[in-house]
Amino acid sequence: MPDKAILDKILAAILKVIVPDKVILFGSQARGTARPDSDYDILVIKSGIENERKINQAIYRVMVDIDIPIGVDVIVKTPENVEKNKKMTFSVVKEALEEGIVIYG
Repeated sequence: MPDKAILDKILAAILKVIVPDKVILFGSQARGTARPDSDYDILVIKSGIENERKINQAIYRVMVDIDIPIGVDVIVKTPENVEKNKKMTFSVVKEALEEGIVIYG
């Protein structure tokens, strides 16, 4: 089970940058197969943004200042790009939508 304190810190970092439509935890933390050193995989969905990469970088910059004792991988996508990516066979977006846990939105 994911650590709520860590999830709260991750969400706080995201919310300092944008107010997302939805945030999904996926990967081993969501599946319940995480080891003590497993990272947190996060999909952030936000409508109305033009540069997903720029938002992603801003979130990482904020996370540097927050004491998170484990790795965090954040992917930022617009709803339109989520729709495109969810049909791809080996897409992390597809994995997040199928196995993930909504932690915001």
